[in-house]
Amino acid sequence: MKSSMNKTFKKELFYHINGIVLITALNALVKTNLIDIMIGKGSFNIRDISNDKKINEGYFNVTLRLLRSMGLIDFQDKQSELDNIYTINYKLNEIMTYKNEIEQISKINYFHINFNNLSNIDIDNYYKTVEKSIELLKRTDNKNLFFNGILIGPLLSNLGFYKKLTIDPNGRINFIDLHENMENCIIKLFNHFQITSSKNNKITEKGKFFLDRMSAYGVTSSYLPMLNRANDLLIGDCEFIWDRDHNNHELHINRSMNVWGSGGAHKTYFKKIDNLFKETFNQKIIDQPIGIIDIGCGDGTFLEHAYHVIINKTARKKYLDTHPLIMVGTDINKAARIISRKRLNKSNINNVIINGNIGNPLEINNLLKKEFNYNLIDFLNTRTFLDHNRIFEVPKKISHKNINTSGSFCYKGKIISKEQLINNLIEHFKKWSPFIKKHGLILLELHTIDPELAKKFLNDTLAPAYDTTHGYSDQYLIEHSVFLNCLKKSNITIENQNCILFPNNERPTVSINYLK
Repeated sequence: MKSSMNKTFKKELFYHINGIVLITALNALVKTNLIDIMIGKGSFNIRDISNDKKINEGYFNVTLRLLRSMGLIDFQDKQSELDNIYTINYKLNEIMTYKNEIEQISKINYFHINFNNLSNIDIDNYYKTVEKSIELLKRTDNKNLFFNGILIGPLLSNLGFYKKLTIDPNGRINFIDLHENMENCIIKLFNHFQITSSKNNKITEKGKFFLDRMSAYGVTSSYLPMLNRANDLLIGDCEFIWDRDHNNHELHINRSMNVWGSGGAHKTYFKKIDNLFKETFNQKIIDQPIGIIDIGCGDGTFLEHAYHVIINKTARKKYLDTHPLIMVGTDINKAARIISRKRLNKSNINNVIINGNIGNPLEINNLLKKEFNYNLIDFLNTRTFLDHNRIFEVPKKISHKNINTSGSFCYKGKIISKEQLINNLIEHFKKWSPFIKKHGLILLELHTIDPELAKKFLNDTLAPAYDTTHGYSDQYLIEHSVFLNCLKKSNITIENQNCILFPNNERPTVSINYLK
C-alpha cells in the first residue's frame, strides 16, 4: 500500500516540477500577448509569429518545444519536422482558458525569489496572494497539478535550502527564524496540499514524502529568477542571462540552491563512478594516471570525493610516497576556484586549481605545462554535467548532416540549427580526443528525450523542465543516442559496459560514460 502511495506522490512531484516551468512560460506568453497571436492564427510557424511581432526566435522555439512536450501543441503535419525550422507548422491542441489564473498565480514568484529578504509588507502580500491563488485553483480542474507546482515547489526548496524547518518526534513542524505571518501562510498552503492535517497540523504520509524530497525541487526552482523574466527572453533584452554581479556571480540562477538541489542525485552517480576510479587506480602503478583533472570543478566536492575513494579503496594508496596523487581542478569562475582550493587544502589534498574553459583543452594543457610541468594527457579526465554548458561556437564546417536531434537550441536569442549544434559538438569532442587517449575521460552528462516520449511519460520524466531551463540559458541537451553518435564521429570510443544510464535505458536523461 505504501509503495502504491509513493508512486502516486512521485507522479505528483514530477507534475509539480514540470509545472513550475510550464506556468511561468505560459505567463510569459500571456504577458507578451504571444498566446493571443497563436490562438488567433490556430496554425502557425515561427516565421508567422515573427512577422507579426518582434521576438527572440530562439527562446520562442524553446518554448514551443516545452508546449509540445506538455501536449499543448503539435505539428500540423508530422512530416514537417524535416522542414526548415522557421516554417514548421504548429497547431494548438488546447485553447488557453486559464489566462487569469496563470497571471494571478505567477505573482507568487516574486515572494519565492526573495524568500530570504521579505519585508513585513511583503509577507502580508504573500498571504493575500496565497489565499487568492488557492481560491483560483478550484477553477482549474485537471490542471491543478501543474498550477500546484509553482505554489508549493519553490516554497519547499526555500524551506529546505535555507534550513527553515525541523520536524519534532510527534510529527509536528517547527519553523526556524520565520515571521509568525509567514508561518501561518505556509501552514495554510501545507494544509491545502495535505502536507499537514488541517485538524492538528501534524505531518501526513503525503507530507512526509514531500518534505523528505524538498531538494528535488531545487534545480528547477533555482532558475526562478530567469523563468520569472521569460517575457524578456521572448521579446525583450534576452542577454540578461549572461549578466554577473561584481563578484562574478550569476544573476539568472541561484547557483548555490542549484548545487544543493542536485546533491542527492549526484551521490547516486558518484557511487557508480567510484567503480571506474577503482578500475583505473588498481592497475599496475606504471599504467596509472598521475592524478585526476576535473573540468568545471565548482566547489571541489567531486575532486575531494574522488581523492578519498582512490587513497582508501585502491592500490594507489601504497604508492603515494613515490607517486603522489595530483588533483587538478579548472573553472572559469574565480569564486569557484577559491572555494575549491580552500576545500582541498583543508583536507590536506595535493591540488592545483586553475582557470580553464571546457571549450579550450589546448589552453588548459599549455597552462599546466608552463606553470606546473604537467601534461593534460597524463591525467584521468573527468567532468560532470558540463559539456552541454559549453559556450557555443559556430562550427568551422558542416561535415555531418545525417545526425538528427529533437532538441531546440539557441544562443543569445538566435536559433541554432540542428546541423550547427551537432557539428559544433563533434568539433568540441575532437578538441579533447588527443588529450584523453592515454587514460580516458569519465563524463557525466544530462540528456533530453523526444517531446513525443516526454508527452507519453509526462508523469515519469523531468525532460520538459530541464529542456526549458537549459534552453532558456543557452545550454544544449541532446539525446544520449545522438551524444554517442557525435562521439563516434569524433573518433572517441565507448564500450557498452562503460556506459550507465538513468533512470532507464529506454528514456535516459543522465549518462555516465567512460571514454577512451
